[in-house]
Amino acid sequence: MADNNPQRFSSGLEIANLIATSDLLDHSWKAITKLRTVITADESTCLAFFGHYNERSNCKILAFVTTPNCSENPLEEEGGEDLVSLSDLKDEFTAFEFLYSESCPDSAINGVALDLFGRFYPVYEQEAQQQQQRAVDVKRLAMALQGNEMNMIFEKTNPFAKTLNDVKINMAKLEWYKKKCNSESIGYYDSYKNGRTEPDIKVAEFKKILLVYWENKVEEAERKPVKEGSPLNVRLLFGGTNYRRMVEPLDIAEHYRKGLKNYKAHRPKHYRKLEEWYNESMTPESSSTQRESVSSILTVDSLFWAHVEEAVVACQVLRMVDSSAEEKEAELAKLKEFEEYVVELMKNYGVSSEIFLPHSSFMRWWDEYDGIVGDDHDSVLTMLMRNEEYKEYANGRLDIP
Repeated sequence: MADNNPQRFSSGLEIANLIATSDLLDHSWKAITKLRTVITADESTCLAFFGHYNERSNCKILAFVTTPNCSENPLEEEGGEDLVSLSDLKDEFTAFEFLYSESCPDSAINGVALDLFGRFYPVYEQEAQQQQQRAVDVKRLAMALQGNEMNMIFEKTNPFAKTLNDVKINMAKLEWYKKKCNSESIGYYDSYKNGRTEPDIKVAEFKKILLVYWENKVEEAERKPVKEGSPLNVRLLFGGTNYRRMVEPLDIAEHYRKGLKNYKAHRPKHYRKLEEWYNESMTPESSSTQRESVSSILTVDSLFWAHVEEAVVACQVLRMVDSSAEEKEAELAKLKEFEEYVVELMKNYGVSSEIFLPHSSFMRWWDEYDGIVGDDHDSVLTMLMRNEEYKEYANGRLDIP
């Protein structure tokens, strides 16, 4: 059987119980009583008064009262029987919108009551707007607090969420892996890209732990108030920079191992933010300091191997017989830019000497590129590579004019 009672699911009783058991009625009555003390008994006209009262620390009460002759029986006064249609009021008094509906378009309100309400409506329209803004601010704050709480829960329960000390331990494991690969004349980038040995496979676990930690740190930093400089402190910024320079090459290796291209277009956000904050806040390392420890440094630009891989792709285009003259010219221009990029890094001792290991992707690229451009090609990089002057780079004894 159809239920035609629109009030069946009303929550009025529950709301009434809530109000009755709270101190809201008590504070409201006190506010009205205070306001009545300013109204004299000899008021000859029917007027409405309003006032603000901070009865509680967490809210403001807006009270409305009328003069005595209004409060006796305003509906029996002249014009008290007049009714005004709500359909004529909905544009002027938006507060009455909830009373007007398509199913009940003939609702009306007492004219005298409407006149009284009209006198204080501008004031009403102004705790309403403020209250709405306050509600929005409170909602935003609640969402931010909820986000922080969820992240704290995640960090406590997620098996990959570690402390900074645990992160340092996993970074040390990667350092050991890097040294092991260098001793085998291949470099850790290419060893991980090949993924043939047990240590190569084990590295994926270390990388995952570090990834989760730094993704969380970057997200947490982004929620902080905006200010100049990095939202990370110096200790975290240095840690994040070492992580980026150590681990991003492994992500690049994984990307190209899958046969994908253009890593930069798919670069994870936390790497971009860590690099951005470092460049905004820190002074670049001096070339003299880099020169002294070049055999053990990490390449300054964590995107270096992505540039190498794209240079390899460019060589493939130049080798293809069906490539147009325009395509070959464009790829050759990219390769010349790559040469200049490598020389600039070498000049500032900003690239790891492991790129010159015999089985590295960089050396394979160089052999391919040197065969394409031929003996007639003359550049700073070709001179350094053909004369094997690059071998002095690992000793910190290479000076590039």
